[in-house]
Amino acid sequence: MTKLGLKPGQKVLDVGCGVGGGDFYMAGNFDVEVVGIDLSINMISLAIERAIGLKYAVEFDCADCFKKSYPDNTFDVIYTRDTMLHVKVRGRPFSCLIVDFSSVMRYTLKYSKYQM
Repeated sequence: MTKLGLKPGQKVLDVGCGVGGGDFYMAGNFDVEVVGIDLSINMISLAIERAIGLKYAVEFDCADCFKKSYPDNTFDVIYTRDTMLHVKVRGRPFSCLIVDFSSVMRYTLKYSKYQM
């Protein structure tokens, strides 16, 4: 996550956040606000349970990233990891969805990929 170049006060969208492990890490170590979304209500429920009593700026929502919308310039960083390996957009790889997300970014979009 250090490659994201996170700075205190930034707002991050985590697509496919699961139980929120990465979100708690980012909020706790980089002093950022994180919104985590995931399709699984079970994962989101666990993430919310884990957040109880913590002083991190995290929130979680059970949402479909293809249907969820945010106002323009809401986020400084959009983060996803394993989700992009499992999702296709009308037969295209998940990375094509990044163009759809670009309007909610406050700054220039940085895209980093890795190979397995």
